[in-house]
Amino acid sequence: MPPPDGPTRLKVRMQNGVDDGLPGVRLVLGMGEAAQETVSDEAGYFQFDELNLDELAGPGTLAAQLRLLVDGSTAEAEGAFATVPKEVHIIAGVDNLMEAPIILMPLDVASADPVNPAATSALAGARGWSSFKNYYKNC
Repeated sequence: MPPPDGPTRLKVRMQNGVDDGLPGVRLVLGMGEAAQETVSDEAGYFQFDELNLDELAGPGTLAAQLRLLVDGSTAEAEGAFATVPKEVHIIAGVDNLMEAPIILMPLDVASADPVNPAATSALAGARGWSSFKNYYKNC
């Protein structure tokens, strides 16, 4: 079956958890040299136009699961937001609309425990630490 002959697009909205759009979030679809990048607009919407699945997933690809990196560190909003990878399903030759928005909740960095990557750290202040410690003590 030949692919539809229209352009391949991906459209999604970024939100902050209270239905507000999240502007300025950098999004990277795919990996390596073929990866494509865009930024969410002032209302939190973003769109990848003219996606080439042959480059992103291999020659003759009609549908693919692709990695979408959502870089919350670039968000133009009050607070800090995480960077998270997502998997998205893309079909060649159509507008791929994600009905559910991608939601990034603000991070509570004020109560975070600092971690030194050069040293071993104990996360004694982490939520659920006592339950975790007691579970593994009894194993």
